[in-house]
Amino acid sequence: MPTGTHTIGLRAVNAAGSSATAGPVTLTFPGACAGPPETVTNLRAYRTGRTVCAAWDPPASGPAPTADVLHASGALSGSFATTSRLMAGVVASGTYVVTVVGTNACGARTTAPTRTVVVP
Repeated sequence: MPTGTHTIGLRAVNAAGSSATAGPVTLTFPGACAGPPETVTNLRAYRTGRTVCAAWDPPASGPAPTADVLHASGALSGSFATTSRLMAGVVASGTYVVTVVGTNACGARTTAPTRTVVVP
């Protein structure tokens, strides 16, 4: 399909004829990359016992992320790609700094909020 918004319907056709058109569906096919996603919003990081949880909301506007990458540093360091907006894991005692960066075909936004969680 060419770039843009298109409304399509579906009909069945056989030797007996054609059916009525099924309810239309509107699909949007994006054009060239419009830029990396804006910064995620409402990043929350907290602990429940030894489980550290992070949750966030997508950007309020701008190009959509196709995935988010959660970065954790501290007693455990790593990056975890996800299409969910919630991650949790049991960790050892320590201080953890958590940030989330949205990504798409155009790249990733370089600034993101951080949250610190201390697990005694």
